[in-house]
Amino acid sequence: MPLLTPPLLAFSPPYPPKSGALFEIKSNFATGLLYADIEVLEECCTLIESLSLDVEDIRLALARGLQFPAEHAGVPCFSTILDFIEHGAYPPLWASSELSGTERKRMKKVFDMCKAALIKSVVEVAGEDSNEDVLWDDSEEGKPGGNFVCRMVEWIKRYVAEMDAATLDDDTQLDSLNKRDDMVICASLALGNLARRGVLDSSIPTINVLC
Repeated sequence: MPLLTPPLLAFSPPYPPKSGALFEIKSNFATGLLYADIEVLEECCTLIESLSLDVEDIRLALARGLQFPAEHAGVPCFSTILDFIEHGAYPPLWASSELSGTERKRMKKVFDMCKAALIKSVVEVAGEDSNEDVLWDDSEEGKPGGNFVCRMVEWIKRYVAEMDAATLDDDTQLDSLNKRDDMVICASLALGNLARRGVLDSSIPTINVLC
């Protein structure tokens, strides 16, 4: 996992500046690098999804790594996955490169599929029985449920707040909200998996208040 998650960082801010590159952005060489980036991302996300679905030890290790950085030799694997779901976006270089409209559309589709794959991974990790005590943590005052639960709740709260503030006749605002459906789906399913396992029996009222 420490080898599969770092490539996700290339698709999250801060992005490298367009100026000062060692090669021309609008060149075949640069386009080849962009192809390589998306291929590596697709391969990594496919492997992360497959391993999370099929291997219990991977689900356990990802959850432990959220609380104990030494789990993956200091590489924040699960946090990186969550950051990618929250902040990952199409790289600005795609718009300024020599990619054709068809190529750019294909790469965006691959990117969206990668994000969906990682959402499945997060939901599976949250649904693992043995991860209940790891992902639900009341030891830190001011963070009911711990870092993971608070982050999932924050995603839902943010989406609800933006939905309430959106002007229904503003297509731009509605389009922006639709693009963040993935976050609220991920958070809802992850919290639902924890609740379904019974770990939140006494804490569901707290989550309802937070949401």
